[in-house]
Amino acid sequence: MIPFLSLFLHFGLMATTAQMTGVPGGIWRSGGRADGAWEYQAEFYQKNGRLHAKVKQLGPLATIQHCHACAPPHQGKPLQEMDIVWDLRNENGMWKNGKILNPENGKVYDCQLSLEPGGKIAIRAYIKMPLFGRTIFWESVKTEAGKQ
Repeated sequence: MIPFLSLFLHFGLMATTAQMTGVPGGIWRSGGRADGAWEYQAEFYQKNGRLHAKVKQLGPLATIQHCHACAPPHQGKPLQEMDIVWDLRNENGMWKNGKILNPENGKVYDCQLSLEPGGKIAIRAYIKMPLFGRTIFWESVKTEAGKQ
């Protein structure tokens, strides 16, 4: 059974590696639902070779506007214009070893990111090991005439 698990994990990591190349750009929505409602829009940008995402707009699903549960330096600050993903490093074509903030509970998690087919980003948030975490999906925001 263990060799099967090892083989499964090996091929799973290879598939993930293939999807993690590239740099996401533009505006992305979190918390997207089938009815079109979303929590916030964030813009990815690079700073000193590392990938960050900054909240640009709060949506209809946003339950908080300020990060009251956060530790400094985020404590009490407005979510809009706040970096909620930071320090992702491109290591051999993979975006990993970054941080993501959950503004509802103020906790900061380790994270890695992959570009998915169909205009989505998968962000894996975890503590210590990606195997024991949660994946959230953000969708690309596309507007008329190619503007975001």
